Amino acid sequence: MKKIIFFLTALMTVSFYLSAQEASNEALGFSALDYGTVSLSMAGASLTDTTSVSYAALGNSAMIPISQKKLDASASYMSLTPSSYKTNVISVGVSGRIKKFGIALGFVNSTGPEVNKFQEKDMLLGIGLAYKFTDFLSLGVNGRYAKQTFSDKYSYGAFMADVNLGGKVKGFGYSLGVSGLGGKVTSGKNSYSLPTSLSAGFGYDAVLGEKSVLQAHLDADYYFSSNFAAALGLQYSFNDMIFARAGYRMGGKSVVPSYGSVGLGFKIKGIHIDAGYLFGNTNLKNTISASIGYCF
Repeated sequence: MKKIIFFLTALMTVSFYLSAQEASNEALGFSALDYGTVSLSMAGASLTDTTSVSYAALGNSAMIPISQKKLDASASYMSLTPSSYKTNVISVGVSGRIKKFGIALGFVNSTGPEVNKFQEKDMLLGIGLAYKFTDFLSLGVNGRYAKQTFSDKYSYGAFMADVNLGGKVKGFGYSLGVSGLGGKVTSGKNSYSLPTSLSAGFGYDAVLGEKSVLQAHLDADYYFSSNFAAALGLQYSFNDMIFARAGYRMGGKSVVPSYGSVGLGFKIKGIHIDAGYLFGNTNLKNTISASIGYCF
């Protein structure tokens, strides 16, 4: 009897997590979330961002050789969904550029609260490679592995891939690709798709003065689950030292809901410290993120 009760409790708990997080019948939805503090501060609108490419292995590696940075590394902490299902997230990302080639690594580990002796633990690992044909065109390919665990007996994972083309001309950035390519995820008798999407990004850097730059980024995703999402992000920088960021994501019914964001950053001698805050009427509200890194 105890084994039957345990099995039913486990089944109900896992089903609850799946229905709550994959309402659009997509599994491993956490793999579609942005984990870099800079990107989060702009509501995830970062496909064409070349000022911060440390998390390119989990995003768009095509922009690494377009960026002026030879090395960009960050370590972040995020208190995710504290209003409903507090999860502690630790992540690291690093990217490097050698002439026309780029490479990136990214890792995310998150731990949720314990419920009925079950505890959600998410892991995401990514590697990205890129090659710049010209300043007008760069190709980036990411390979990622995502795993979600509830207990020793209940876990599942999947490999996925991202392919993006991108470039930048006279301050205009653009990107087009597909994210989250992979097979089905099976849990019991149920089968779930990965959060695969066609992605497009546009950006523009406006020089406002000798030391001031305003950047605008617009990203759009069409998920294979027939859901649409878009994000607009802004970043103002003064003397490449002080940064102010804001953004809004219209998530609709996609795996990453709608939210607004604000953030601040400071950089001196290559060391950068960033912080971001998410708000809105979804379970992402009150999420905070902070990171420290180094670039040159």
